[in-house]
Amino acid sequence: MLAAFSVGLMAGCQPRDEANDEAMASARDAPSDAQASDGANAAQTGTDASFYSEALQSGAAEMALAEYARGQAKSADVKALADMLARDHEALNRKLRDASGMSGDPAPTAQQRDEDARLRALRGDAFDEAWLDHMATSHDQSIARFEAAANGGGTDQARRLAADALPALRSHRDAIERLRGGASSPASPPVADTGTPRDAGSSPTEQP
Repeated sequence: MLAAFSVGLMAGCQPRDEANDEAMASARDAPSDAQASDGANAAQTGTDASFYSEALQSGAAEMALAEYARGQAKSADVKALADMLARDHEALNRKLRDASGMSGDPAPTAQQRDEDARLRALRGDAFDEAWLDHMATSHDQSIARFEAAANGGGTDQARRLAADALPALRSHRDAIERLRGGASSPASPPVADTGTPRDAGSSPTEQP
């Protein structure tokens, strides 16, 4: 009877041991909270990396054309606006590089190179008009990009940087529109209200 009792006891324990083994295996296979968090952070980093890269690329292209317009533009108002954009884009790209950890700006796209060449071939009023049109379009693109990052960036840092840059981008867009409409005057220069990133941590970007 003792032998039979021992066999029954072992048989009764077996299912519990198997259940324990299965539970332990399940725990080993299931991702930990830390692993799940790491995966989420990786996805967020990818979102921010795209934002930083595109903003830096367009900002660099914008800065190059602004620097060119400082010497090439016919209108003194356009030159003044170009000077402000060049300085502000430089400041913003510096902030973007610091936040992203990138050491330099990405190379321009083929489209950006073509647009740069097209504008540099123009002179006088034709250049001023085309340059302002380009800046208006590129600022619209930048504002949309920075709004998306401000609302849906993967990290607080990216959202804050984008939100801080938007006032300057919008101010630049308004200044461009004033010149396109011929509303600027020496008494009220288009670059007076810059909302520049130098003081607010923002500035134009994208092909801003």
